[in-house]
Amino acid sequence: MTIGKIHGIGLDSSPVRGGTGVEGQGGKGLPGELGGVGVVGNGGGPDDDRGDGVWGLTTSASHTGVFGANFGLGPAVRGYSAEVPPGGQPPVHPTSNGIGVEGKTGGGKGVHGAASADAGIGILAEHAGSGRGLAVKGRAGFSSCGSSTVAAGQASTSVNNFAVTATSHITVTPRRGAAALG
Repeated sequence: MTIGKIHGIGLDSSPVRGGTGVEGQGGKGLPGELGGVGVVGNGGGPDDDRGDGVWGLTTSASHTGVFGANFGLGPAVRGYSAEVPPGGQPPVHPTSNGIGVEGKTGGGKGVHGAASADAGIGILAEHAGSGRGLAVKGRAGFSSCGSSTVAAGQASTSVNNFAVTATSHITVTPRRGAAALG
């Protein structure tokens, strides 16, 4: 039995194809309070696990299933994972051990972050306390790395890399003949 079903289909009579299927606009909140939410999807709770709250789907190679934009320089998309106490409201700051944002793929990129400005950062992994900001399971690859071989009888070698500056941190990992370096 289906209770309360809303369908939105984007139609447009103008020469431009498309249109908005479902739209919502949140209201302005009182000072010190959050504003309203434009569209809410609820997948249920611990006792009535009904599924995902909101789904976005596309078969386009150049468009997204879900898109977020923020013109106030805040996050465009935010994910929280937190346990809500019985009869309580979702916490503003998550405190449990869930996954805030997850990306999975078969052969592509699970999560992709890109920045175009020189001072930009593609992905920032941060921990507000004393824990790790980044944990990697599996191999990690870095495009700004280089490698070289110290020839027999030589004490050094050079690796030319445009990304290395005077303040760069360099790590050297001997692979063979480490005892001879001693």
